[in-house]
Amino acid sequence: MNLTEEQIVQNWNDLKKVIDNNFVGQRNKNLHKMYDALSERMMLAPASGIVHYHNCFAGGYVDHVLRVIECARRISNQWDEMGADKNFTDEELTFSALNHDLGKVGDMEKD
Repeated sequence: MNLTEEQIVQNWNDLKKVIDNNFVGQRNKNLHKMYDALSERMMLAPASGIVHYHNCFAGGYVDHVLRVIECARRISNQWDEMGADKNFTDEELTFSALNHDLGKVGDMEKD
């Protein structure tokens, strides 16, 4: 799969909306600060460095994270419909899905 420049930018904007729509106060501010600092790296990062693994293409990391967030929400909604006793909030679920692969983007010194 190859994403266009426009798709990469749209995915990034969608990811930032996830932060805006799900987190408030200091957590929102801190997430924006971290994601803004790593924006260029995150926007273009693949989800995997191994060709036959998932989303090994430019922009694959953000695309993958958005898909994981959507999947986690759908499963959570199904649990709600079935009356499951969940021991987490929607914010906690979204935070976990948003950051589940964060280590793959490296740090300020190494990709």
